[in-house]
Amino acid sequence: MVTLTATSSFDDATLRSFGNSADTAENNFDIATPLTIGSDTDEERAIVYTEPGGQIVVLQYLIAETMPLGGTVACLVSGLAFVH
Repeated sequence: MVTLTATSSFDDATLRSFGNSADTAENNFDIATPLTIGSDTDEERAIVYTEPGGQIVVLQYLIAETMPLGGTVACLVSGLAFVH
């Protein structure tokens, strides 16, 4: 299983994580409460984070646990983030 830990710089932010496996929705994402997002399948996922001031971050990423890169690495998480 691959797990990612998300933290916020603002109280009362929101975070949504979705893909093929379990989705996460947190409407009161605070500085003191990191979130763990996990997946036990190879999949593409997306995270949408918003903070009270209006900034939006969209992160799309790929989780590959089953022999990524021809078996040269144990697992791989790779992605791209957009800040609006």
